[in-house]
Amino acid sequence: MKTAAGSVYTMHQYLLEQGNVAFVAQTAAYPDDVNVSNPRANLQGGLDNAAKNMEGGKWISIDWLTHQGSVASDAVGSREGNAIRSFSVMKGRQIFTLTYAGPPGTARSADVNRFVGSLRVGP
Repeated sequence: MKTAAGSVYTMHQYLLEQGNVAFVAQTAAYPDDVNVSNPRANLQGGLDNAAKNMEGGKWISIDWLTHQGSVASDAVGSREGNAIRSFSVMKGRQIFTLTYAGPPGTARSADVNRFVGSLRVGP
């Protein structure tokens, strides 16, 4: 991937598809040319970019919270008839994102809550 300034960085992505659901885990360390002094702004930029593909061009809900001492967002939306949930955490230059896609009405199901709740950010 490339930053707005053209620096290259690696995004690691892991995907599990099972029937009509998908669970995705992503992580990346942003290079020095990315300003990470305002993690909420970094996360909001990612949410704004992803919203372009959502029905209505926006997320249905975005909750801001703290996860293990770091700024986090928990967003729910709809895309192509599927429920989408995106949970992201910024810790320094590192971003962690868990994304779920599945049938309508399942974004906050027990399985998805367990997936989101499983994220542990190391020291």
